[in-house]
Amino acid sequence: MPLSFHQTKEPSELTVVHELVRLVKQEPDVFRTVARIFDRYKTDKEAYKEGFDEEIELMIKQPGFRIRLKTRKRLLKMLKAIYRQPAFQQIRSAFLEAIIEEYGPIHPTISYTEIYREPLIYDDGEMIGGYECRMDVVFYEQDHVPMEMVECKANIESFLSATSVWNQMKQNRLKKMHYMINLHKYLRECYVEPVLGFAFYNENCQLLKENVHENWGFPFIRFYSRRILYQHICEKE
Repeated sequence: MPLSFHQTKEPSELTVVHELVRLVKQEPDVFRTVARIFDRYKTDKEAYKEGFDEEIELMIKQPGFRIRLKTRKRLLKMLKAIYRQPAFQQIRSAFLEAIIEEYGPIHPTISYTEIYREPLIYDDGEMIGGYECRMDVVFYEQDHVPMEMVECKANIESFLSATSVWNQMKQNRLKKMHYMINLHKYLRECYVEPVLGFAFYNENCQLLKENVHENWGFPFIRFYSRRILYQHICEKE
């Protein structure tokens, strides 16, 4: 029997997320700006610090960002409101997932006909990977064509670190890592090796990447920083 996917999540219905993606499609530097702000200001508590609005405005006005004045004003208004919403963390996470869905797959060799959101994956009725974990976004064409599976982490450093020791991580993080490793091994041995990795807003993850690849011994795990995602968006647009 072929692989089967049971999707457990629907696309985001948050209007503000769709609006941000729309702006990115018009002007890719919107992603670079929003990702930089979401990386620097990680919680909604930042909005209540003195001078927050002025800092956001200065970041949006950076001359290196190619964004029209009209869009800058719209973006400033949106971000001020986003940071004051109870659903801030949901919006921050959903925007990254929506970008991956819109612009993925990220790896240039991957083709796809289907996108699955947080799917449970089965082979001949048996769930593979174990742990009942899921990858956020899966790009699939057919069983013997490589698929790409992306796990979105708004802040990758809240999940992995450059100094964390394998098997001494928190249980939920270790569970997800074991799932990713098992999934990669099963597909490589029974079908074809997949492309599997993390997407995040952080810019520099070199030391963290070296820890996972060299110290832990999992060189197949890819890391898509905001710089890589921005370059990919520019190529697509």
